[in-house]
Amino acid sequence: SVPLADWFKNELQKKAGHSILGKQSSLNHFFNRKAVKHIWDTHQSGKRNFSTILWSLYMFDLWYNKCFDN
Repeated sequence: SVPLADWFKNELQKKAGHSILGKQSSLNHFFNRKAVKHIWDTHQSGKRNFSTILWSLYMFDLWYNKCFDN
């Protein structure tokens, strides 16, 4: 399996964090920013594994920016 949980705490933490939580993130148009931040913070603290949700949010942001953001 893919070690998403570890990636979001290490290799992808900075890049994905900026994509998911950034003020210019496309996610802000579709999702509650506080709820997304709560998911991110809970995952980063190790309290729960939200890696699948975070991966989906990260991929959505990348897809949206590629297809709709000029």
